[in-house]
Amino acid sequence: MPSLPRIRRSRARGGSPVLAPAPVVHELTASGLTWVNVVSPDVETAQGLAARFGWHPLDVEDIVSKRQRPKVDDYEDDGYLFAVLHFPFYDTQVQRLNAAELDIFVGHDYVVTIPNHELRPVTPMIDDPLSTDAEPSSHPSYAQPRNRGGRHTPARAR
Repeated sequence: MPSLPRIRRSRARGGSPVLAPAPVVHELTASGLTWVNVVSPDVETAQGLAARFGWHPLDVEDIVSKRQRPKVDDYEDDGYLFAVLHFPFYDTQVQRLNAAELDIFVGHDYVVTIPNHELRPVTPMIDDPLSTDAEPSSHPSYAQPRNRGGRHTPARAR
């Protein structure tokens, strides 16, 4: 018989439900701009952010759902942009590439990022925003020599 993938259970073998991780909220404010990064938001956290920033209820559903298609919604009248982006990441549990989702809200004076997996170029900026290592240009994937025209050459184009 062929090997089939194991079914993931929502309850542990003892019958007690598997607890979701508690939401982790990081917030930075400087020069009138606020950056909020939320890891593993639950419905209450998402609704609290929606009330604070004035988001549409459908966006709250999108950020607490499992998987969304990449998209950009422009709420010009409400003064914000909502984007769902996908990035490749290597899942060591199944040993293959999967898509990590990053939900982003951009308003006049705020940015809210909601990743569903750790995105390594973003994590140092959240953990220590004042460190010189926190700047994206110091990350190895961004370190690129200049070509003759003075522009940066992407690493994959070299």
